[in-house]
Amino acid sequence: MALILLALTASACIGTTATPKTASPSPTMSNSTAVKTDLAELAKFIVLPGTPSGAHWQITRLGPDNNDNRSVPGPSTYELTAVIAYSPENLAQLKTHSTASDDSSAIDVGEDFFLSWFPPSVKAAFVKQADGRYKFNASRYNAQAFYKTPYDEGSLLFISPTEVLIVVISD
Repeated sequence: MALILLALTASACIGTTATPKTASPSPTMSNSTAVKTDLAELAKFIVLPGTPSGAHWQITRLGPDNNDNRSVPGPSTYELTAVIAYSPENLAQLKTHSTASDDSSAIDVGEDFFLSWFPPSVKAAFVKQADGRYKFNASRYNAQAFYKTPYDEGSLLFISPTEVLIVVISD
């Protein structure tokens, strides 16, 4: 069984683009940050290439809470994070059909990147540096195979022969 971690972000608009994107995480989602396991529901938000055998995922709203009267109301940004299980064969196919990213820099994250429900293998794929941050030095791939509007930008990281980490797909 192979796993991927997917983090996608969607907001109502980007910069000065003429066509705004939806402000809700769509299709129907409460502001709940509960971790879910339903592949059919996940497929409403992103494309699931191949045949995943399972997933843990959640959608969270990023930024300050507009209900606290301290922030300006406006478009909300949502992040979808998922660890998706695949067979080694499906994962190999996914890697074969993925395009290497132009961004060759190492992924550098803090301890807060690792969610409590991530499998140990995800955190183990990152090396802790002297400054306390973590780096993932393997190749990045474009996560285009998973894109579904409004989640349409991000990186795909292959953790092991059975696991893939997809990090921050945003609009």
